[in-house]
This record gives sequence, structure tokens and C-alpha cells, in this order.
Amino acid sequence: MDYLAYSVTFAILAFMACLACVPPLLIHIKAKNLAAIVLTLGIAILCFLNALNALIWHSGDQDTWWDGKILCDIEVKLYIGQGVSVDGVILCLFRQIAAILDTEHISLAPSRQQRKITLVIEICLCVVLPSLVMATQYVVQRPRYWVRRIAGCTPSYDNSWPSFVLFYTWPMILCITACVYCAIAMVRLWRHRRELSAVLSDTPGATRSQNYRLISFAVVLLLIYLPFNIVAFAGNMSTQWHIYSWSYIHPSNWADGILFDPLATPSFDRWTQIVTAYILFGFFGLGRDTKQMYRSWFQWLKKCFGQAVQRRN
Repeated sequence: MDYLAYSVTFAILAFMACLACVPPLLIHIKAKNLAAIVLTLGIAILCFLNALNALIWHSGDQDTWWDGKILCDIEVKLYIGQGVSVDGVILCLFRQIAAILDTEHISLAPSRQQRKITLVIEICLCVVLPSLVMATQYVVQRPRYWVRRIAGCTPSYDNSWPSFVLFYTWPMILCITACVYCAIAMVRLWRHRRELSAVLSDTPGATRSQNYRLISFAVVLLLIYLPFNIVAFAGNMSTQWHIYSWSYIHPSNWADGILFDPLATPSFDRWTQIVTAYILFGFFGLGRDTKQMYRSWFQWLKKCFGQAVQRRN
């Protein structure tokens, strides 16, 4: 395999994916959708880091590799946090969809208390929980991190029971809960299938097209991340476990415990992050609101270019 070509291709795709997140991010900020903002911003950051890592660790000569200290310490936490955050976002999206399709309790606008409850739930699932998981990784962080070809900085876990409690279970819990909300939403969708257009068009603060995109986007995310989490969970459970020992995980030379893997290539989760970025652009980067934003950018550039030409003349 031509690893140089692979790393360049991966870096280009990752960097373009990062740029593709910009229009959806601006749309979500305008709509004040916290869950979508956290997802889009997190995916954009990870895609940028994926591109950066592919350029830094593209060589197969391990002796020339940088050890990645400080950069990798930051990166592995972000990879861990986003891995939990994306499942929390999926759960929040389906909770929102189930509420949209709940015609018995629909109102012209959510009350102040309802908005507060939604905000607290989204902050807890999309920000607080991932932050706690990031912070507690040190408990099972053996070695300090891995450095792999093209993928670069990679988190490490000890094969002991705290890893199961603190990390491996959360994605499954969030995805299973999201499936429950998805089932509720699908039942309500089927129940109101004949007047679906009317139900979605009467949603406060959103158009029918936006609601269709939200439902489709959430379903696509669940179809991607649920199988991925199941496979990852099964793989983690099939490893050989041992008794937890703090002194074994954190010896006196723990800071130097950096492992290099020159044979590995980007794992499925890194490609999933890039694919998610393009999916975000497909759903939220080509809508009517985004096209209006593109036109305003074009008019601004046209105005700036015209002023520059007039100054030269």
C-alpha cells in the first residue's frame, strides 16, 4: 500500500470535511440548536485534527516520528469526549422529534420551563457527560496514548472493570435510549401518516422542510452509529480482562509510556467522523437558508472585489 498517497488523500478528505461543517454550524447557531451545534463543532474539530495527524505521521519510519506530547494529550481527550457526545446528540434529536410528533401536547410555542428542561438535558448529555468521561479517562489510561500511522494520536484504555463502567457502556446506553425515542417517534409518525404534512407544518419555530430534514438526519446518524457502537462494544467485551491496579496503570515512568504502531491505518471511527461531516453538509448545507447565506457571501465578495478594482483604477 502507498501510505503517502493514503495519508494525503485522507488529509484532503478530512480538511474538506472540516470546511463542509462551517455552513451547517452557522445555520445551527442561528437556530440556537445546542445539540446540533455541539455535534457540528465537535466533528469539525476532529476532522481538522484528522487532517493534521495524517500530515504529521504519514511516514512508515517510526524512528523519525514525533512523540506528540501535549498535542496528543489534548487530542485523545477530544476524541473520547466526541465519541460520547455524538450519541448524546442523537438521543436529544430523537427526543426533540418525538416531541414534535406529539400532537396531543403540541403548543404554539414551548413554555419557558419546557425550554429550560430541554436546555438542561442537552447540556448534560452533550457537554457535561462527555466532559466527565474525558476527565476520568486518566483512571484507566494505560499507556499514555498510542501514536499510529496516519491516524496519529489514539486513546488508550486498560482492560479492567473501570473501563467497562466509565467508557464502554455509555455509548450503548445513549444509543439504546435513542432507539426508544426513535420507536416512539416512528409510532407517532405512523399514527399521523395521513396528516403528516399538516403535523410537521404546524410545528412552532420550524418549517415542514426543516422537520423532514431533522427526522431524516437523525435516522441516518442512528443507522451509522448504532451498528458501530454494537461492534465496538462486542470487540471490547471479547478482550481478556484483568484485575484493576492503579500502580500497574500509573507506574513512575507513566509520562514516557507512549506506544508507536507504524503498521496501523485510520480506524473506522476516524472515517465515520469524516462521513458525518459530509452528511451534515448534505442535510443542512444545501437548504434554502444556507443558499441565502451563500448568496449574501457572494454579494459581499463581489462588493469587495469591485471596491478593490476601483482603487486600482
